[in-house]
Amino acid sequence: MDVLMPRKELSRAVALLRGAGKPFGAEPVLTFRVDDGTVMVANRGQEADIAVTLATETPAVSGAEAITVLPLAPVEALIKSFTGDMVTLNLAERTTVKLYCGSAIAQLRTFDQALVKPPEVPTDAAWVRVSAADLAHALRASYAAATKEWQVALQGIQFTLHNNGLTVFSTDGFRAAWSGCPASYLTADALNKTVLLPQRGVALLRAVVNLGGEVDLTWDNTRLLVVAGSVKMRLPVLSGELPSIDKVMPKEFITTVEINRRAMVEAIARARILGDPNVSRIDLTLGDNLLTVAGDGAHGHSEEALAVGRTGNLEPLKIAISGRFLADALAADPQAELSVWQVSGAASPLYAITGAHSALIVPLRVLD
Repeated sequence: MDVLMPRKELSRAVALLRGAGKPFGAEPVLTFRVDDGTVMVANRGQEADIAVTLATETPAVSGAEAITVLPLAPVEALIKSFTGDMVTLNLAERTTVKLYCGSAIAQLRTFDQALVKPPEVPTDAAWVRVSAADLAHALRASYAAATKEWQVALQGIQFTLHNNGLTVFSTDGFRAAWSGCPASYLTADALNKTVLLPQRGVALLRAVVNLGGEVDLTWDNTRLLVVAGSVKMRLPVLSGELPSIDKVMPKEFITTVEINRRAMVEAIARARILGDPNVSRIDLTLGDNLLTVAGDGAHGHSEEALAVGRTGNLEPLKIAISGRFLADALAADPQAELSVWQVSGAASPLYAITGAHSALIVPLRVLD
């Protein structure tokens, strides 16, 4: 039996499936299951279980004879090397599979392994639906997650449901970032409110939402299930929750600053050239509708002034802060024209709102 599929669609599917990682003690494999005019390609690894359904131009045959297991690495390499528009899988033999594309022919030995089934989708689960574009935007708030070994408790990205919305939140203890998107319930029962996803899981979720359309989510204490178009994915989750920022969020702000986002990003980049690279320190001096951005290090000093809108207490105020952290916060929404900062003092966290993204950044402790 021949199965004919578009090469680019198959290549994208295999690239996503590679993200599932390696299974324990075995070589990564792809399971091809042909049925009802489609071919389901699946992979199960330590990072995730993923299945992608692709349309085939060849009538399919149901039954066990339509199931084939192939090694992932050579299949991916061959598909990338092919130059034709369509790939044909010849499944006439049980021990070998032939791949045709243009003038190229390759023959692969099949694996005698257990079938990789697609992630099970429970019928009684409580599902929530979000726009893929909205979720992709919210996922940009994952940049503040901890990455150091000693920050194990902060290395996840937290998803929280509330008031028909979904919020993505991350923190490394020195800064926090969060962003939300609309969400609608597909079932009457509410989900558990919070789930903590490892960074690798967020990367896979980002790859799925970049395909567009709508994304359906459900989760419990052990897994996050994702259904998006032709993709089904099961991701392991972390136990616990991230600490709340309520205790570090200032109770009141003495001044509010409105600044051009792009101009500030460029000023930070220039200040960091001469600033201390070990801490990425820059100095912000707030005046009356003027903000001075300065960098000072072993090679010299630089500063420039930017026009800002300022309300509230207009007394001069100097803040030492990580230029990298502030630049990350401003880059979370590259379409935003303005960034609004709320400040309660030189030693208190700076609260920055840039488009749909919010960030809280703890200033640097300095002696001067």
